[in-house]
Amino acid sequence: MELFGYAESTFFTNFVQVDSMQSSIYNVPNGKVSNIIRFMGKMKSDWLVEYSSILKNNFDLAYYDCRVLGEIDLHSTSEDVIHQQFIHGGIETAVKNLLKKETGKVNILGFSIGGYIAWKAALEGLKISNLIAVSATRLRFETIKPDCNIVLIYGAYDSFQPSIDWYNRLELDKIIYADENHDLYTKPENVRRISDLTLKHCV
Repeated sequence: MELFGYAESTFFTNFVQVDSMQSSIYNVPNGKVSNIIRFMGKMKSDWLVEYSSILKNNFDLAYYDCRVLGEIDLHSTSEDVIHQQFIHGGIETAVKNLLKKETGKVNILGFSIGGYIAWKAALEGLKISNLIAVSATRLRFETIKPDCNIVLIYGAYDSFQPSIDWYNRLELDKIIYADENHDLYTKPENVRRISDLTLKHCV
């Protein structure tokens, strides 16, 4: 499985771990879809470590950094500057680089922009079995959905979530966490909930 994102974003694919600040990748034995994950999020984030500790017994984990995939200036500390770099070519670059790295079938758990990058990569040919996108940004602008099982999770107060009309048009369901904002995936109680949901769909 893979995990994509930057700052506080992450994604998993085929259950190989990916971290937005990490770029180490582990080989996936046997190529089994059910035991591979990718994480993408903030390197050394306690919340990302928690996901890894829960999922590592069921999956082979690998790590990507969305900013590295998108060839974003790693010296930038402003989230607005990083965001602008992503939307002005970084997302497309991240997708292209991910497609070069991942040629087999995968599951993805993506956080924030990581979920969006995974979505776009799937539309470009990444073979995804299950896409679990948590607080995925920019999906509200999409008009075509990937051909895979899709689970979308948002906090009730996340201003980046798509409208009800969008869900209806794309014929998708959503899971809403009450009283939560965009960063819901960083909270310990939600790490467990999201990890359990990931295990349910991908094992």
